[in-house]
Order: sequence, then C-alpha cells, then structure tokens
Amino acid sequence: MTMKFYFNDSREASADGGEGGGGEDRRRARGVGSAGFGRFGGFEGAEIAADEENGGEERSRWIALGYGEYSEIPYEKEFFSVVKASERVVCHFYRENWPCKVMDKHLSILARQHIETRFVKINAEKSLYLSEKLRIVVLPTLALVKNAKVEDYVVGFDELGGTDDFSTEELEERLAKSQVIVYDGESSLRPSKSKVPSRSVRQSSTSYSSDTD
Repeated sequence: MTMKFYFNDSREASADGGEGGGGEDRRRARGVGSAGFGRFGGFEGAEIAADEENGGEERSRWIALGYGEYSEIPYEKEFFSVVKASERVVCHFYRENWPCKVMDKHLSILARQHIETRFVKINAEKSLYLSEKLRIVVLPTLALVKNAKVEDYVVGFDELGGTDDFSTEELEERLAKSQVIVYDGESSLRPSKSKVPSRSVRQSSTSYSSDTD
C-alpha cells in the first residue's frame, strides 16, 4: 500500500492548456514572414519563441534551486525546505555502505539527465526523526516526493532485479512509474548507453538494512 506523508496543506494546482480557437487562422499564418515573430514566421512562430523563452526561464530557476546535480542534505530541517520548494524530488536515504554507493552512482547520472526533478540524499543514521516519521527501515530507500508529499518508495533493490548490477535505465523506468520524472517511454540514456560503464558486484543477500554492510 502506498503511504503518503504530507508536509504542508497546500492544494495541488493544475492548468489545462489547449489550442482553443483560431486554429485555421494559425494554419493560414504559417509560412508568412514577419519580423519579430520568431524564426518560423507568423503567430505560430511567436508562440514557439515565447515557449522557448519560458522554458529557458524555468530551466534557470531549476538550476538556481540545485536541480541538475545530485546533492546532499546535511540537516533534517533542510529536507522540508527542499520538498516544499520543488515539485518533484527523489531523496535517497543512505548510510555508508556499498549498496548505497551503487544507488549514488545511478542517481548522479539521472540528476543530470532529468533536470526537471531534484535529486538529493540524506544520511538516515543522522536523521533519526525523519527516518522514523517516514518509516525508513531498509537502506538504500528512495522517497519519491511530488508536490510536498511522499507518494512512493523504492526500497532496496527488490524492484530493480534484486541485485546490485541493475542498469540506470531500470531505475529510470521505476521512477517514471511513480511519475516523479518526465518520461515519454524512451530512455534519455540510450543514445549514450555505451559510454556509461556498468559495474556488477554480486551480493549474497538482496535485503540491505541499516545494521548490515
């Protein structure tokens, strides 16, 4: 059963966008050159230019908030600030052991590929209140947060084949199931898959708890 932990009582907001009326006018305007209306000309060119500008502004905002990199949260209090400021967060509860280092490797790659999501980690042994509140028992555990609510968890490697030699793509697909990353069914890693080395170290157990190395 999926548990949800609420960090604030803010309501989720959604915006419906549509082309609306004027579609025929836009089609007629297509190809009609007009200075200042973008490289495609006409009203459609102006809309594309505006979308690109807005996308650039959003990307700049994400980068300013720490998106695009995999960073550590040093204190429990900062966790709440991060999830309230970010629409989508993947938080790795870890300890200093090999399984958590494997997860670190994959999350570092995905943080660069999915700039729309904040990727962070926090030491579970130094965050006892938060770990207890979120019922973190097995490490590594990923808390998948959307709109300041923990919507899902990835616990250990059980959903990733039960071994530590899972691929970054497998983890990417698992995160996509919870819609914590933007994913259209094609892995963002496939073009450069051959450049990403894969390391496999067989473990005798597929359960990684906080009291085992």
